[in-house]
Amino acid sequence: MLHCFPCLEKCPEETFSPTVFVSSTHTREVTAVEDDSNIQSIVLWLIFAAILLISCLTVIWWCIYTAWKRRIKPVPETQALISDGIELQQVIVGSELPNEGIAPQNLLWDQRTQLAGGQFGDVYKCLYRNNDQYFYVAVKVARDNAPDAFHEGEFMSRLNHPHIVRLIATMIHQNIILITPLRRNNLKDFIHYTNGLSIAHKIRYCQQISNGMSYLAFRKIVHCDLKARNILVVNENWIEISDFGLAKRMGNQRKGTMGTITHTAIELFDGYGAGNITNDENTEVWSFGVVMWEIFDTTNTVPYKLEVPSLTDILLFDFLKRNGVLSVTNWPKDISPSLSTLMYKCFIRNKPRPTFKFLWISFSSMLCESLDVLENHVERNNSPENSLIVQSFILENNTFQSFMTANQ
Repeated sequence: MLHCFPCLEKCPEETFSPTVFVSSTHTREVTAVEDDSNIQSIVLWLIFAAILLISCLTVIWWCIYTAWKRRIKPVPETQALISDGIELQQVIVGSELPNEGIAPQNLLWDQRTQLAGGQFGDVYKCLYRNNDQYFYVAVKVARDNAPDAFHEGEFMSRLNHPHIVRLIATMIHQNIILITPLRRNNLKDFIHYTNGLSIAHKIRYCQQISNGMSYLAFRKIVHCDLKARNILVVNENWIEISDFGLAKRMGNQRKGTMGTITHTAIELFDGYGAGNITNDENTEVWSFGVVMWEIFDTTNTVPYKLEVPSLTDILLFDFLKRNGVLSVTNWPKDISPSLSTLMYKCFIRNKPRPTFKFLWISFSSMLCESLDVLENHVERNNSPENSLIVQSFILENNTFQSFMTANQ
């Protein structure tokens, strides 16, 4: 809209001329639009700057993280196995872990991963730094309510045998019961999840367990909970006895100790015999017989589950009192009958069972017979792994031959 304002009163008549002023009614609206546009630009620039900053920080973090990862050298000579969704990477025999004690500050506790938990403690997988090398270790931590928590470490500190897990250290002030090398798996799961294990491998496990248990008997120590889940696998040719939480010294017991019910000798059940039987090598051999069944059974079931479907203490005891025994129906068909005969000797009642020394000699003799078969197999399937298997078998064989020569 145009408005004319004549200046008649102030201007002379002869100078009169219309003066025109132009005014827009949209001026304020245009200014407001320009202000909004400026705000939007600022906001966009701020968002862009924030994204750029986050991207830069992410790149910096990634560079630092990858550099830190490169500092950790891979664990030497490791193998891995998926068991129940957990990948266990472990150090095998020959790794340069310290023989005695560790530096607490070198245990990377903030990077631990829980592997298992129980009523009295938890087990963690943890990195340990030794000079410029890193190793995985198993760390067992006691709960506050754990009775005599450091009993296990006390027993393990006295033991030194190639088929008994080695104690590296304990840390009482941090409630750490024990620190041991992290192994591949327990024997029960390892046998179930690993294909291609030969009968010779399984005989070898029996030989090594009986070897370790013979050492414990010599030291007058009873394990009290021998079972396949308490046997650790270093590699497919080497096992170690572990979990000494219930271990006792022979002669220091007022009453017998029952570990896992399916592996407990019949004389340790309440109501059997005089009721004052304590754990000894005889009761340990019974448990070993059940372990032997676990090693050769192909179903991965709980012992006695087929014979006593509703497995309870009372029903199992009743089954054993009726001279019930574990069935070998699900053992491999081509297995030697001498193996099942040896297992049933471990369940003898009313007279001494075989000693672990006798069992070790028996399994070693079987390994001597299977060594030629194994060497022929390796010649047909030549590989570095097979060569190591033969070397390991030969080492055990030489140990056995030396023992027999010295005891002739």
